[in-house]
Amino acid sequence: MVQILVIATVWSVLGLLLVWQGYRQKARPVYYFGFWLVILGLATACLRGFSFVPIESFTPVANLRAALLALHVAVALILVWLARESRGVFGWAGDLADVSRYIPALVLLVLCSIETWTCSAFS
Repeated sequence: MVQILVIATVWSVLGLLLVWQGYRQKARPVYYFGFWLVILGLATACLRGFSFVPIESFTPVANLRAALLALHVAVALILVWLARESRGVFGWAGDLADVSRYIPALVLLVLCSIETWTCSAFS
């Protein structure tokens, strides 16, 4: 489970760098690919975050799963900021900014739900 979360984190961070580079160089394919790579990483992290964690290796809140999902929240917030900034460069980026502003809240909801469920399941 941890390996897939780490891979999803790498995808998200790499995608964020591609979005930033596409914005700076006004390269639409790079921007698009980076945006969808971030979405793929976020979706993978959210879905795999619900995997079972044995009680022996679980520490509430201070665990690798929570840290990686918190990093994904930060990536999602930066993605929203970049989508808003690129509105002037790519006119259609405003549509992405409108939709992507819900992503950090969704990832944070998943993080809180998973930690609450895991804590209550092992209590």
